[in-house]
Amino acid sequence: MPDHIFPPLPSWSTHPGFWRRAIAFLVDGFVIGLASTIVCLIVSAAGVHSIFASDGISFVNFVIGILYFALLESSSLQATLGKLMLGMKVTDMNGDRISFLKAAGRYLGMIVSFITLYIGFLMCIWTKKKQCLHDMMAGCLIYKK
Repeated sequence: MPDHIFPPLPSWSTHPGFWRRAIAFLVDGFVIGLASTIVCLIVSAAGVHSIFASDGISFVNFVIGILYFALLESSSLQATLGKLMLGMKVTDMNGDRISFLKAAGRYLGMIVSFITLYIGFLMCIWTKKKQCLHDMMAGCLIYKK
């Protein structure tokens, strides 16, 4: 029989689940942490020590984090390094590439996912399209490539 009569069965989900997303997030956290450490070391070597005062390091992590996520997820790659490694991409609800502002908003939405005692991240376990709270807030989807 010809193959075109029986199309291949789709996978049970085109959206990655919790563990795949969690591993990608850990990879991204490592990249951001490494970049933040390098920036802080360079600034410290230049003799500017105020960056280490109070929450200076947290501010560096935040700035690098928002730039990292927003630039990469809004680029033609549509993914951070962690998502690329695990075969994922970020889209809007129509499957199109997201803007820098939408990607930045998605990153800021992660703060809400943290504040909810991580329940915002766990939401991808039970939502139909495996969206976390910050995905819903930004109107985004994550797809397996």
